[in-house]
Amino acid sequence: EARSQGRSLFADLSIPASHQLILNLEDFSPATVDELISSGYSHLKIKLGSELETETSKLQQIFRLARGKLSVRLDFNLVLSELEFTRWAKANMDWLFESVDFIEDPFQYSPATWRQSFGFELALDRAEDPISTRCQAVDVLIVKPDIHDVEILHETLKDRILRYVITNNL
Repeated sequence: EARSQGRSLFADLSIPASHQLILNLEDFSPATVDELISSGYSHLKIKLGSELETETSKLQQIFRLARGKLSVRLDFNLVLSELEFTRWAKANMDWLFESVDFIEDPFQYSPATWRQSFGFELALDRAEDPISTRCQAVDVLIVKPDIHDVEILHETLKDRILRYVITNNL
């Protein structure tokens, strides 16, 4: 109806800045950081885990360039084991900590092990059903309205979740 009237449903809303998704670090260059900042992005979301050693080297370069300008969200998509993630996080803590907004699905969800997150906020996406787990030891819930009933999530978890990030299902 609004479209047929030429009326925008977003006219009176404040749309927050979005993140830029980086699927392949090999295609990412120093110029890309400048372009993203110029375009108004405040966050990068980077998919990691398939070639962690190579990705870590490139990630360090991005962090140096983005320091103080962009926050970084790291998404491991459950690729790592708890031990692999723990070793990686401890080895890279000194340069990771200052720019990471959160780490998404670092390894299989378990409230006991997710509580030992080294001070990083952890985000739950695909690791487990947010309602059945009540998101124990989760700091951020990734919500996909085409998968989740947002009202039920909010009502069920309103006393539990600190932050929601609304996104689409790739």
